[in-house]
Amino acid sequence: MKSAYEQEREHTAINDLLAVPLVWTATPEDFLDLVHVSTYAANPNNLPLTSAEKAQGLKPATVDNMARAFMEVIDVNLAPYKDFSDLQKQRACYFNTAMPSPATADIADNCLPASVIHMPRHPATEETLLQWADAFISKTARYIRFDNILFSKIVLAMKLG
Repeated sequence: MKSAYEQEREHTAINDLLAVPLVWTATPEDFLDLVHVSTYAANPNNLPLTSAEKAQGLKPATVDNMARAFMEVIDVNLAPYKDFSDLQKQRACYFNTAMPSPATADIADNCLPASVIHMPRHPATEETLLQWADAFISKTARYIRFDNILFSKIVLAMKLG
């Protein structure tokens, strides 16, 4: 178990890394895609929270919870939509047909386009994206339950790059 000092240093390092928000230069629809894929990666089997997880204050990995977490650390221009809910509502038909089902999906083939969907303020290396994904998932895992944290970090880094 980590000491309080070690936990505080880790918390500070994560917050320092996420302090400068990534600037989203792609479309709001691409951001919605990032949120959906990350939500799917966090809980591919759609498992409910256990009583112990609820007691810890964890929330399920839902699209809304994931979007809130992303919007804390990513600077997103959602125009022409009013907000994330409006974007999601107007794009619901697309995602009902585009997202693969967990039982048959190969997430790397079906959900992760090879194109770059955003650019950070400075050109990011693969290592930088992995560090950012690691920091984001580590911070978010304090209040959102992830079935497989490593898988979620890899998916997020791939999707960002």
